[in-house]
Amino acid sequence: LILDFNEKTKEALLISRYGLDCKEYHSSYNAITWEDCDLRKWLNNDFIKLAFSEEDAKKIKLSKLKNEGTRGGNETKDRVFCLSIDEAEQYFISEYDRQCKPTAYARNQGVYVFNDCCFWWLRSAGIGKSFAMIVDTNGLLFSRGNRVDYVRSVIRPALRIICNL
Repeated sequence: LILDFNEKTKEALLISRYGLDCKEYHSSYNAITWEDCDLRKWLNNDFIKLAFSEEDAKKIKLSKLKNEGTRGGNETKDRVFCLSIDEAEQYFISEYDRQCKPTAYARNQGVYVFNDCCFWWLRSAGIGKSFAMIVDTNGLLFSRGNRVDYVRSVIRPALRIICNL
């Protein structure tokens, strides 16, 4: 899905229509921010290599991301990322628009599904330092979040591409 397009810079912000994979935010239940979590490392390394050709990967812009103050961690520079809670609210007008269906692959990985929709990770910190925010099966922004080691939420990768390359 195209979330935003900057005519001046010819950059498009994209997000996957479906939950592509079922992964935890971090492999262990401890205090972690987006900057240091396993999900960020996976998206910017393994996922890019699996999902894109070298030529297509070159079109993915390195995006500077704000991570909501000290609890969210330092600003990061990522090619592929999860949306923040503010971005999810900004780019998806309604709860219905935020609902996400998982791919067959994510279903096989054990994603939690209710009414054909699933939870998806946001990069924003949750209620505690070992929680990360999610969007729930009804498309509601769940600011309390889930434990970072919860393995039944999906990844809905977002990225900016440069359209004139």
